[in-house]
Amino acid sequence: MEDTVTSQCEDNIDVQCVDVRDYHLAYKDDLVNTINIPLPYLKRYYKEINRKTVHLIGRDEQEISRSAHFLKRKGYRISGSTIQ
Repeated sequence: MEDTVTSQCEDNIDVQCVDVRDYHLAYKDDLVNTINIPLPYLKRYYKEINRKTVHLIGRDEQEISRSAHFLKRKGYRISGSTIQ
């Protein structure tokens, strides 16, 4: 599964990978070209996402769904998601 995330994040310069998991879960994976903005902080820090197309990484469907819903309302396009 990590290979899929790596290829999404490294190979496609038009897509910004956003890890919405908590910091203590995300730091273990250390994915390249991925920013970590946990779901509770997304409202405050979503402007740090520098591309309009986003690939979400989360721990479950609910976390990804809530993040996608929020980002879509802010004008971002969700290209895909990965549960990790």
